[in-house]
Amino acid sequence: LNNLGVLYRKLKRYAEAERLYLTVLEARRRILRPDHPYTLQTLNNLGVLYFSKGLDQEAVACCTQALEVDPKMQVAQRNLGG
Repeated sequence: LNNLGVLYRKLKRYAEAERLYLTVLEARRRILRPDHPYTLQTLNNLGVLYFSKGLDQEAVACCTQALEVDPKMQVAQRNLGG
């Protein structure tokens, strides 16, 4: 489902992408754990979606949260301009 969210984002089907990302994020936090790399990947993807929608504050919050859990997460660093 996370990859389907990526596809929807690329197709500019933002509402559908956001719905999927939020569903996947909740499931991954519950099943895998909040600090699992897949959970952080989904959190970062949600941030990218928010950047795409022009919701910079929400995007920064998602990417920052991912970096707080894993400071070495390079993709989140790049998304924040680091």
